[in-house]
Amino acid sequence: MTDIRDIKGPLPLEGAPSPLPWLAGGALLAVCGLALWRHGRLRQGGQTAGRPMALTDARAAWKALEAEAASLDDREFAFRLAAVVRAGLEVRGVAATARTAEEITAGLATSTFEPELGRALATLLERAEAAGYAGAAYGPGERAADLAAARALVGGRP
Repeated sequence: MTDIRDIKGPLPLEGAPSPLPWLAGGALLAVCGLALWRHGRLRQGGQTAGRPMALTDARAAWKALEAEAASLDDREFAFRLAAVVRAGLEVRGVAATARTAEEITAGLATSTFEPELGRALATLLERAEAAGYAGAAYGPGERAADLAAARALVGGRP
């Protein structure tokens, strides 16, 4: 064989940019964008797992519930009322968000709440669980009493 061609590998091009700086810059921009987005969400006051609802948020939720209470069915009323009370209890130092009514009642027994308010809140949570999960009826008198107990907890004006 008399092949006179010289076989060479590919030659690198002169001045071709490497993609690594571009990839690193894109990753840095993505991390900075994520940090700014998260900072903005926390400044807006969005409720996250690390930040419980503030007392002003609980008061606003109670006022909205009071305004809409007549138009809500028993189940929706019970769920929203329980959410307001649980948020108010969390603000006051009683762990309530991931507990049942029985566990919260045990916590209320050792809390610094007035005994009358503690009993009213325990009754409220039991009624709300029964109406929300078991379909029990909520009478007008019970609604008014439970709204008054929630108002006393979050400090709303009568």
